[in-house]
Amino acid sequence: MKHCIIERDGGRISVDEWREVASGEPNFLVTDKLIQQNPFTKEFLEIEIPGSGYWVPSSMNLERFPYDGKVCFHFTEHGVRFIQYENPFDSVLTGIARKLGARVKLKSVDQS
Repeated sequence: MKHCIIERDGGRISVDEWREVASGEPNFLVTDKLIQQNPFTKEFLEIEIPGSGYWVPSSMNLERFPYDGKVCFHFTEHGVRFIQYENPFDSVLTGIARKLGARVKLKSVDQS
């Protein structure tokens, strides 16, 4: 499984910087909760992680779970990870990365 991550080479993105940029983006909601669904039981789990939330892309042609049209993201020490979103050329993500002086990378889960 792969995901996109917005990272700044040679420096960290602060959660305050991330909140400021994300709050100005349509379809982004920073809730400070990472929501994950168990694929077997279908139960949802909320984990409190500052800077986390979800994004509803205008178009998404992915076979991914859950199939609700949302891309969950969470803030990490390395940047902002977009779970199961595999398009590092997405214009919204690259625009956000530019505002943060960062870039979008595609990584395997074991590379994060």
